[in-house]
Amino acid sequence: MHTLAIITARGGSKRIPRKNIRDFCGKPMIAWSVGAALESGVFDTVMVSTDDEEIAEIAKRCGAAVPFLRSADTADDFATTADVMQEVLAQYEAQGERFDLVCCLYPTAPFVKAGVLRDAYERFAKSDADSLIPVVRFSYPVQRAFVEEDGLLVMAHPEYRDTRSQDLTPHFHDAGQFYFFRPESLRKYGSFLQGKILPLELPETKVQDIDTEEDWEIAEMKFRLLREAEGGASVAGPGVSATGGGASADEARPARHGAQPADEAEPARHGAQQADAPRLTLREAAMTDASLLYAWRMEPATRAASFHAEDFSYESHLAWLEQRLPRPGIWILLCDGVPAGTMRVETEGSEAQLSYSVDPAYRGRGFGAALLRLTEEKIKTTFAGSVHSLVAQVKKDNLPSRRMPEACGFTAEEKDTYIEYRKTI
Repeated sequence: MHTLAIITARGGSKRIPRKNIRDFCGKPMIAWSVGAALESGVFDTVMVSTDDEEIAEIAKRCGAAVPFLRSADTADDFATTADVMQEVLAQYEAQGERFDLVCCLYPTAPFVKAGVLRDAYERFAKSDADSLIPVVRFSYPVQRAFVEEDGLLVMAHPEYRDTRSQDLTPHFHDAGQFYFFRPESLRKYGSFLQGKILPLELPETKVQDIDTEEDWEIAEMKFRLLREAEGGASVAGPGVSATGGGASADEARPARHGAQPADEAEPARHGAQQADAPRLTLREAAMTDASLLYAWRMEPATRAASFHAEDFSYESHLAWLEQRLPRPGIWILLCDGVPAGTMRVETEGSEAQLSYSVDPAYRGRGFGAALLRLTEEKIKTTFAGSVHSLVAQVKKDNLPSRRMPEACGFTAEEKDTYIEYRKTI
């Protein structure tokens, strides 16, 4: 299955201006949707459809692709979500790329989790349905609804006046988070709401429309309570900034040639995550990360710390990445699903040479040491026991980056201009 996630984020929100990139519990709102889609691992491409340059830039820093901007026809108040989907698919098809399954994911869906997207994908892919829609059960039987007539309340369905609640058929409404669909079904019906529709029921506690300021306050309150219930993960730490500074250093070169940009982190003791710490994970890098990796590599602090500090073009970066990615060993560090750093591993015999960096927005929080520890575990599984030694080289004057391997049990050997760190695994 060739799969695509389309996150719809126009710039002209009226009821809550700029809500797609407004700070929601420590991150731009759209960062939560992008992070969930990337972390799910079920999409070949995660893209953002927007007409707004600022939204596009933030989306790229979060790790999404923005290969083209939305047209004026699909950016006004009257365009439907289906119109946007059809335009995006037509743009990709004009470039010779077609998809088997597509997910339309809203940018204002912070309650969406990677696991929910994986479950939805697996259920939909195995079915012959035209679409899958997350739904929420109405908390009160709609058959008991009232309507107003001439200033008085009357039952909309008086035939159910004396029917027990448990005997009434449950009704559902759209959760307003995402839709899975098949492109051919969208072309046939022009809508997600026709044909065979597969439901995915979600609890009311994990769904919230966000159309007013009151909605926003309720959503943040629910979000914080859910995070605490799920293990106390902090939602107030720095993330991808809505005003800039999210993209940062990545020296994507082997350790023998590369630099490790500064991370002024106090190492997390013993590699354990504290109860209020964010969730850190690794995922494989993909070509959709090309712009993010390039921005990290070209960040001034990275270039200054590099053993080869000359600039290089985006075209040469793409060519290198296309040649390198078929092999494992380029990983993205995710903080609650949002890209926070990167690790590249080059193997030579039983030795793995490491090149790593942490996004400036996440420095000073122990992420560098955590990245090394996660990488060590990843290497043990990815390279199936063939790698027995980890090596990292850091310039002598790059004191913050030197703290990372020192905190993770590496031994140091001083060279002319750099320190070589080694660890047997």
